[in-house]
Amino acid sequence: MTKNNDVLDAFKFIAALSVVGIHTFPSKSILGSDLKILARFSVPFFFIVSGYFLFKKISFREKEKDKKILFNYIKRILKVYLSWLIFYIPFFIVSIMNFVKGEMDLRGKISFILSILLGYVPRIGVSWYLIALVMSVFIIYYIRSYFGEKVLLTIGIVSFLIGVFTSTYGKWYFDIEWIKQVPFYGSISFSMISTICYVIIGYFLANYVFEKPLNNLFLVLGIVIFSYVGLKEVKFAQQLGVFYDAQNYFTLPIVAVLVVILSFNLENIRIPGSDFLRKSSIIIYLAQNPIKYLLFYAASQLGIQKLTYDNFKTYIVQVFLLIVFSYIIIKLSELRQFYWLKNLY
Repeated sequence: MTKNNDVLDAFKFIAALSVVGIHTFPSKSILGSDLKILARFSVPFFFIVSGYFLFKKISFREKEKDKKILFNYIKRILKVYLSWLIFYIPFFIVSIMNFVKGEMDLRGKISFILSILLGYVPRIGVSWYLIALVMSVFIIYYIRSYFGEKVLLTIGIVSFLIGVFTSTYGKWYFDIEWIKQVPFYGSISFSMISTICYVIIGYFLANYVFEKPLNNLFLVLGIVIFSYVGLKEVKFAQQLGVFYDAQNYFTLPIVAVLVVILSFNLENIRIPGSDFLRKSSIIIYLAQNPIKYLLFYAASQLGIQKLTYDNFKTYIVQVFLLIVFSYIIIKLSELRQFYWLKNLY
């Protein structure tokens, strides 16, 4: 399996659009709510793929070489994060000014600094994925190096259970009064703590390859069946009164893994424009909230009420703008004077 996989690039693009849908589909609509649940495969998918390709390169036998690969990867991800952080500044400039002018108390200042360090950029949020990925690969490398795969597997299971029981079955957690005093308590279901499990899955996929490829029809049926079961699982949790959100549920990793394996099976299929799909998936993922805020602002100024809140029309317009924005960024980055824009993807 190599990185030159057009089908995988197409799935990355679909996953990025799914992440946008998670944040834009109308929750009060039955269709919108169901699509949000089904779209949840996207973030685990990205984590699994990232873990797979990194740990496919690391042998755990050549210490210096492995460390070089690891830290080059971390530096590359941090470069992407810092580049987007600069791009995000206009969207959280008020928080920056409040911090600089001393208009925050000590708790507020600490919270602001931590939010930047952990990727929870004020009003942006989605960039947490990059920092969670950096922390995950660092932890996995050293746990695997010094404690072995059994400990790694245990951490993965615990991480997954934390994610499930602070989201789909997480009402109990958010009912605890004292927990609300803990910084970022509400972010545990989308943090390194609950998503490192997916990077660990990527590690195991990279190191334990199937001798015979799984049947593609079997994989597609599996994706459909487990997606449906996951949908029913979330609705069952809602009926039980234990539901908080659908960030993680029990069949989610199965769906994500099957999608990844299917893309590996189809690696010989060529798709025109796959290079754009791969690059734009990163831009779409990380630019979605700024583009949505600009869309909301423009719509409010023009009096277009149907584009000032989350709905399917907003999703369609937002996706169109994100694709156009991605195209512009990618094309500009090909020019020598705008080469630095490559850091955005």
